[in-house]
Amino acid sequence: MASQSKGISTQAKGFERLPRVLQRVPVSRSAWWAGIQAGRFPAGIKLSERTTAWETSAIDELCDLLAAGKDWRDRQDTNQAA
Repeated sequence: MASQSKGISTQAKGFERLPRVLQRVPVSRSAWWAGIQAGRFPAGIKLSERTTAWETSAIDELCDLLAAGKDWRDRQDTNQAA
């Protein structure tokens, strides 16, 4: 079980590289990158010239959205309306 400090789970912090992301979001590599270009999936963070990672919290949120039949664009629309 993840330790908690001030109500925040340490398990939810951190970054995930593409192989782990694709285990959680079952699409091909090319579909993942196309989804980022289309705004359906969150953009990653460049750690170096050839290394990209995604915040674990963003992938958690994406999984929740996909389970509800939505995608990352729905999240952004919700946040812009607020």
